[in-house]
Amino acid sequence: MENLKQLIAVDLKADPLMVKLEPAETGASAKRYYSVSGITDGYPDELFILMQAPADTLSDYLEITRYFEKNHIRSPRIVYSNITHGYIILENCGKQTLEILLRNAPHRMIERMYEGAIDLLLALQTLPPDPAGIVSKRLFDKEKFSFEFDFHVCQKLITNYFEHVLSDSEKYILQVFFETIIHELATQPLVFAHRDFQSSNLILKENDLVLLDFQDARMGLALYDLVSLVEDVYVTLETDLKNEVISYYKYAARSKHIPIPSDANFSWIYDLTTLQRKLHDAGAFVFCFENFGNIKYLPYINSVFQHALDVMSRYTIFSEPYDLLTMISHANRTKK
Repeated sequence: MENLKQLIAVDLKADPLMVKLEPAETGASAKRYYSVSGITDGYPDELFILMQAPADTLSDYLEITRYFEKNHIRSPRIVYSNITHGYIILENCGKQTLEILLRNAPHRMIERMYEGAIDLLLALQTLPPDPAGIVSKRLFDKEKFSFEFDFHVCQKLITNYFEHVLSDSEKYILQVFFETIIHELATQPLVFAHRDFQSSNLILKENDLVLLDFQDARMGLALYDLVSLVEDVYVTLETDLKNEVISYYKYAARSKHIPIPSDANFSWIYDLTTLQRKLHDAGAFVFCFENFGNIKYLPYINSVFQHALDVMSRYTIFSEPYDLLTMISHANRTKK
């Protein structure tokens, strides 16, 4: 960390003795965050956020930030960037994430906050195309969904976390299950997808919702980000409120001509998206622990996996993979 402080002092022509750097909470990725001060003349205590990440991640972040600025989507202002040195310094937007604000808020305030989040989601999904941009070149397509099932679910979750070696017959059961989901999701119309549109990545500053952690954005089905918000890992909504939020989104999306499923098909696509998202999340949390030593997400693995099982249990078409995944998880708990 001392080397990073020296880099910052040289890059910003700041007094090395005044630069202060403290680790901040990290997410489920290779990015590291720090609070930094002592870099502005006359305001030595002014705090900023430093994001340290691989060069390609930083480049994507900067490009999407410029795209957002052009289209009036609120995200943290870039104070300084040096991709060669591996960091970006951002505006400090505080700590009032939607996740934190929802904890003790009255019902009506919660409704208003979710309406604001949905309004922001709608703004993202109606962004004008940027054919030359990085987002347009990345798709939630068959290849991407297949990779996430193979890597995050089969390798990280089943093999590494549950310590289960799949037999050929079990692989076939899961392959049919995954292909059912992939076929439906990969054939949906595409819109801008944040990829992680959830309460921890929405922060309130001066009555505006500020969007965080968007460097992995890609083109995907409209319901992906809706599911990320409503079926949040960190916030559990009551059924009535969940239905209200979904109804609010459906009405507004259709009025803006966003391509969402028909009423007859909406719940089916919504549930398949939930299955893909939750199974991916569980495996991603395992990956985060194995690769970065981050234990923050370990307590969520079983609950996220159970969420997927609960959705699967509603469909007889998924009875075989449901029984298989239930057996694998129960056998693992017995061993431990």
